[in-house]
Amino acid sequence: MPPAGRRTALPISGKIPPILLSGARILNRAAMGYSRRRPAAGAGEGLARFRDLTWYFIYMGTINLMWELGIVTDEVDDDLEVALRYAKEWGMRRVEFRTLFGKGAWNLTAFEQNEALAMVRGEGFEVVGIGSQFLKIPPEFIKIEYDAQIENLKRAMEAAHIFGSNIVRVLSPLLPTRWVAQDMEDPISDEVASHYLLPVRLAEKEGVTLAIENQSTTSVTTSAHALQLTEKIGSKALGILWDPANAHAAGETDAFPAGYERVRGRMAHVHIKDAKRAEGGRYVWSTVGEGEFDVAGQLRKLTEDGYETTVTLEPHLRSVEKTAASAAALRRIMGELGA
Repeated sequence: MPPAGRRTALPISGKIPPILLSGARILNRAAMGYSRRRPAAGAGEGLARFRDLTWYFIYMGTINLMWELGIVTDEVDDDLEVALRYAKEWGMRRVEFRTLFGKGAWNLTAFEQNEALAMVRGEGFEVVGIGSQFLKIPPEFIKIEYDAQIENLKRAMEAAHIFGSNIVRVLSPLLPTRWVAQDMEDPISDEVASHYLLPVRLAEKEGVTLAIENQSTTSVTTSAHALQLTEKIGSKALGILWDPANAHAAGETDAFPAGYERVRGRMAHVHIKDAKRAEGGRYVWSTVGEGEFDVAGQLRKLTEDGYETTVTLEPHLRSVEKTAASAAALRRIMGELGA
């Protein structure tokens, strides 16, 4: 790494997408580091030449690095074969498992796990996350059900290993009623945060990342709540599954861009959907592009900030046709972003 305060000159100039800049800058720093450590003859020079060649291809526009689009399979159909068929038609190769074969992904038998593996591998899919339901229960039930919740979470971590994923979604206690805007200033209590100490310890041992998802009906509702919880725990094994439309629908009117900026540094994964206000003031889920949330703006900022893994469509539309329309809308946005 260059000495503190030293700025490395770039071999070319001009406006380059930040996501492309990041990769080349890593190569730039690596090459300089090799040179200072004086490795075997020619090693540093070779890496430097590779770095400069990478810059050239970036400049010519022939390298295109970007996140990929995925989907939660049971948002399409609980029949995995059906869900994968549609996902493939929509140009997707990444999926998340929440429920399949009529049960939670953490409750599959060994045969069902192998059956699901054969399907995803046979069709060329990658499983990027396991959507556990950890702690999405009424708070008065936590003392009674906590041990069972932990056991289910352990099985979800095992499922993550089996399916080749390192992300396990976790949730937070249910609220008595839906939040209204003035209530969302309440902080995450130490009592709520304490429920994640053991899960995080287990995740650290298992080498997986727990991702707390913000939802409009749970204690972790907003970007501020998600940030508070992860800061209280202070472990890399607990990140944020950022769902900006969930926050928007709960009343966080600045979910993008301000909410995103709050969570960006601890973000482990992203869900995307759209929502619009219905009669009576409550929000309902809508086809991407037909709602109020700035989906295109959020995806554009993810791209500019160098997000390179998966954006998962979780539309909550209960309709294959509407889900297909959302997938098509996201593809159009990706096309505009140069994917």
